This record gives sequence, structure tokens and C-alpha cells, in this order.
Amino acid sequence: RRLAFFALSPSPLPPVSLSPDALEWLCDVFGSDLRAAEHLLYEVFQGLTEPLPITAERLRAAHTAMAANRGETVLHR
Repeated sequence: RRLAFFALSPSPLPPVSLSPDALEWLCDVFGSDLRAAEHLLYEVFQGLTEPLPITAERLRAAHTAMAANRGETVLHR
């Protein structure tokens, strides 16, 4: 349903995008671990309420929250 709403529907809303700093952050944090990056992006995408660009700050906050839910500590990059 989210794909239809944000990306596939003929709506006046722009598609969801990743900002350049978000792409850089994903590469710095996850490197070649595409599965972990995909998991984070899935969680962030599920929480979207409007099609704003996904920024590094939003990814950092989601990554920290997910780690806290698992009882882990995350070093910020």
C-alpha cells in the first residue's frame, strides 16, 4: 500500500527519495552489508507519513532507536 501511495499512484505527491547525505551515511555505516541497510530502509519507509526526502539524520535516529530496542549501543558516524 505504501508503494502505491508514495511511488506508483498518479498523485501530485513527489516520490520518496534519499538525500545525498543519506546515501553517504548508508555507505559509511553499512558498507557492503546490504541486508542491514535494507532492513533499516524498510523500517524508515514504514514510518513515513509524507513523501519527504529521507535524510542522514532520519536514518541515524531510526538506527539508534532500533539498536535501543535490541538493548545495543550505537556509535554515531
